Amino acid sequence: MWTRFWLWLQTRLGQDPRGLFVYFDGRRWRSADPLQLARQLFTHPEFDWDETPQLLLTARASIQLEAFRIIGDAVRTAFRIDPVERGGLTDRECLDLLTAFRTYLGDVKKNGSLFPTSLVFTELNAAVGSTTKPVSDCGSTPTEPSSGPPGLPAEQTFAR
Repeated sequence: MWTRFWLWLQTRLGQDPRGLFVYFDGRRWRSADPLQLARQLFTHPEFDWDETPQLLLTARASIQLEAFRIIGDAVRTAFRIDPVERGGLTDRECLDLLTAFRTYLGDVKKNGSLFPTSLVFTELNAAVGSTTKPVSDCGSTPTEPSSGPPGLPAEQTFAR
């Protein structure tokens, strides 16, 4: 019971212990799988992750308004948010949500890999055999294994 309360409290404070993205949809706080949200945004027919937000920096008001519309539509679709008329978010709030989500993905990327290597997959590769090229095919010369920890310079060995 206390664990459930603690998880609920962390989620309400915006610190979901499962790594879900927590956001406000205009009525209540929700959480969602960040990879599913990213997939929805990347596959949106009009929205481009890099170029659409850059359109807001242009000097033409018509281009800026169109960029706001596209961002609002993409965010509402991906996050399943109603329009402001039905208690959802405005286009400006959708831009803020997109900015928060991009920051969240950047923080996750800086703190660790978005796609950690599975131990099962690693063990499977070891059992089946590596798919990388042998050292002799890489153009480098093979060296003897170092007796010290990684990162330390190898001892010089001289042939007599």
